[in-house]
Amino acid sequence: MKFRGGGATRKTGSCCGLTLCHSSAKDNLSPKIEEFYEKMKRHSGLDPESINADRNRLRLGGRSDEGGKIIPSSYRHPELDSGSIKIGKDSGSEAGMTGTESNILHRKVQSDEGSRTPCTTFRHSDGSQSLSMPVNSIRYFWRQKSRKAAFTMAEVLITLGIIGIVASMTLPSLYIKNQNKALEASLKKNYSVLQQALDMYQAQNGFRLKSDDLDTHELKPAILPYFNVLNDCGVGTELSGKACIPNTEENKSNIYKSYNGNTITLAVFDDGQFVLNDGSLILLENVRYGYGVLISVDVNGYNKRPNRWGHDLFTFQLMKDGELLPMGAPETQWHNENTYCSTTSTNNMNGAGCTYKALTDKDYFNNLPK
Repeated sequence: MKFRGGGATRKTGSCCGLTLCHSSAKDNLSPKIEEFYEKMKRHSGLDPESINADRNRLRLGGRSDEGGKIIPSSYRHPELDSGSIKIGKDSGSEAGMTGTESNILHRKVQSDEGSRTPCTTFRHSDGSQSLSMPVNSIRYFWRQKSRKAAFTMAEVLITLGIIGIVASMTLPSLYIKNQNKALEASLKKNYSVLQQALDMYQAQNGFRLKSDDLDTHELKPAILPYFNVLNDCGVGTELSGKACIPNTEENKSNIYKSYNGNTITLAVFDDGQFVLNDGSLILLENVRYGYGVLISVDVNGYNKRPNRWGHDLFTFQLMKDGELLPMGAPETQWHNENTYCSTTSTNNMNGAGCTYKALTDKDYFNNLPK
């Protein structure tokens, strides 16, 4: 095959019907291949400089050697093989052809036994040949266009490490926040349950329980029938071992702490104890001429932490008129916040006066001492 241009005639090689033309003045590719590259630049979305660089490599890599055979381009990918790839508007236009080019439906990869450079033939839907060119260039653009970005292993490990660090800093605070919300909801629920029990007692007996009318240990048998009781723990001073929170010389529980984590007195918990169906523990103080008539509740049960007054353990006072008030309210006996609900107080009743604040201060549970 001969080519005339620039005043010189040179032989050229061919591949699968494709003529690669070179002149002494300028290396040229056949017009249809130039047209293909132009389509690539317009429609493929690839970097035009990359397309031009590939076109130049094809010009330099397709020269004829002395034997007249095509010298394969060093740009050829070794993994290229024969196959069939559908192109057009239904396949994402991998070859960069859209709109009017959608009539080109197939490209068939062929391999010439006499050539070391595989070629691609584009065919119209009627089967007529439209264009042939080396497959390494076509396959390169198709792979570049279809290639998806991927992370290296190092990037993945670094990302996972960062996620782990952030999680270690945020998850504990989220857990504590959710736990405190649950304690707040349980406190309100138990306050309602206690009031309902006193209301039911009044409805059935015709009068309301009042602190001055109750003698020692009379409160528990009076109100017990109005609760859904899971376990009756007796009283804390029993020697039988039945008590949930024992308070004897031989066996004194240390399960509960004050608002700021110090030791507290158990004397206000040992005149009646019972566990409700939801796990809440009711603790009574009912001794004439003692601390008054008090009802305390561990809202999540004594087997669950934090087991601290003002955190999950709250105290209410039965008043002389029969009203049940949260301890810390102005009418109650332990309403001094500096003594009975303080992060610095050393009083062994510290935390008993926090109930009123826990029910009225919306930020109370967000500021509990650690």
